[in-house]
Amino acid sequence: LEAIDGRKDFRAFFNAGGLSDSFNALPVYYFHSRGKPAIVVQHGDHGLAHTAITVYSECGHDGYCFSWGNAFSAMYDSRKKGSCSIIPTGSYLIENIRRKRRPRKRIEKICYVQDVFRVNTAYYPDGQSCCDSEIFLLEAEFLKALIPYQDRYEITFKMFPAWSKYNELFGYNPMIKWVRKHLPSARLVSAPLSSIINDFDCFIIDWPSTTLIQSCATAAEVLVYNGSKYRVLDKKVVELLGHRAIIGDSESDFRAKITKVLESGAVTSNVDDTSFLEWCGIYKDDGQCLQRLVGAVDAVLQRATGRYSGRFV
Repeated sequence: LEAIDGRKDFRAFFNAGGLSDSFNALPVYYFHSRGKPAIVVQHGDHGLAHTAITVYSECGHDGYCFSWGNAFSAMYDSRKKGSCSIIPTGSYLIENIRRKRRPRKRIEKICYVQDVFRVNTAYYPDGQSCCDSEIFLLEAEFLKALIPYQDRYEITFKMFPAWSKYNELFGYNPMIKWVRKHLPSARLVSAPLSSIINDFDCFIIDWPSTTLIQSCATAAEVLVYNGSKYRVLDKKVVELLGHRAIIGDSESDFRAKITKVLESGAVTSNVDDTSFLEWCGIYKDDGQCLQRLVGAVDAVLQRATGRYSGRFV
């Protein structure tokens, strides 16, 4: 870094994908030691529910964090381990999903979004012991609610992209065999959700994560489970989410709500309510997320160097 910086004279360090990997600490430390700003962009669902590592990664430094919305600063301004300035800009990727959304009134295509079992790690779920077999059985119970509707709807089981085959970190996906046996007509898909997200009329999400924010940016019906002891949504998030999505507070409640939606076949949520999306994903529903991010970078550079470029390349 020192050798490259000597040739290039970098003005700042910019990381558009968060700081979840430990090797990212090196450039952050280096740029701070040279009096150059470090800028980190929120890379996922931080702000929905407290994740302990976030206080060290996204905002555990003395630079800047560009967040997707005020949910991030509300959760981490008092918890952060550095003096990091949190600046809301919104996510251009989430905004782009909203821009391309396709309104619909009837449900024909359903996407069940699976998360990934990770046993016991510092990131997910915060180092506490998470029983994968418990989550597997819970997921199977929710999927059972879809069995009577296989002939009525086109059902897609959306897997975590790295979990369609054997993965050295995650192992084998145990739900593949279950789905093939009990939902034989369902499609198994591992493509990134953002690449197929506007193909569906209804999303069923058993673990509220980044996929929840993405799904709420569409015009589809969204059902989400918020009864897990491993993932507890922030109260304000639940309040705002309730304007846009159908929330199941317990196993029986979530399964009953899945059945009710599939029986009616209609999109009943207020898909035009953006309060949750603005709080957690796009900051403002004005189509200006990318411009805000570019402007924020320029403001940081001006503050650090006294020069204003008018644009950031």
